[in-house]
Amino acid sequence: MITFLQKYRKEINLLTKEEIADLSSSTIPDYWISVFQADAFSERKSRLLAAWNNVVAEEMSITISYLTDYLVEIEMVEWNGFYSIIYGVQNPTNEVLYYEGRNPLDSFNNDELKRYWSQTPASIIRFYSELHNGFYYYASESMGLVPVEEICYLDDYEWGIVDDLEKPLAIRFSSSFGFFANGMGDHVVIDYSQIHQKWATLWFHDDQPTYGIEFWDVIDEWTTIGFQV
Repeated sequence: MITFLQKYRKEINLLTKEEIADLSSSTIPDYWISVFQADAFSERKSRLLAAWNNVVAEEMSITISYLTDYLVEIEMVEWNGFYSIIYGVQNPTNEVLYYEGRNPLDSFNNDELKRYWSQTPASIIRFYSELHNGFYYYASESMGLVPVEEICYLDDYEWGIVDDLEKPLAIRFSSSFGFFANGMGDHVVIDYSQIHQKWATLWFHDDQPTYGIEFWDVIDEWTTIGFQV
């Protein structure tokens, strides 16, 4: 695992059980400490998935089911003072794909989003503040919920597709953020000016958007698709 991880982040290191035990609950969540107190992988996995079920059992049921069947490695890593859990997930060809779940105790580092964060649906806040600050394919930092600091502010970019839209643009870039990235320029977007409605959009960089989608349904399905490539 570490050889693969260091291809993309040279300074990353696996932590031993003893090193994790020395960390305080103000540095990492209590449930992380509990997970890595267990010696047996089966118990680590059970404790980790219990946390997922506690936070997003309904919202990410397909993802949790896949992890239950195909999660084969769990490690904690550190780089430059930051901490993450690395998930080794087996795909249908028996290759292990590495996913990163960042620390929910990380500082909130997104000035544009900070203005709207209090309006964010409670289920999303729970994910980011209790489970992980993003959960995505490690190598590309995509195919998952991205860390707060990487959540895309649509108003920061030029979107050529706007000139080719078949219908008038139905979201406001100035209040829209992409929480999920597929690595190819496409996002699951929340427009905070429409948060009271069916509140997400599939925003494609080169195709017509799909409005009025259920946020968690798409997140759950796309995350699981990533596990199977």
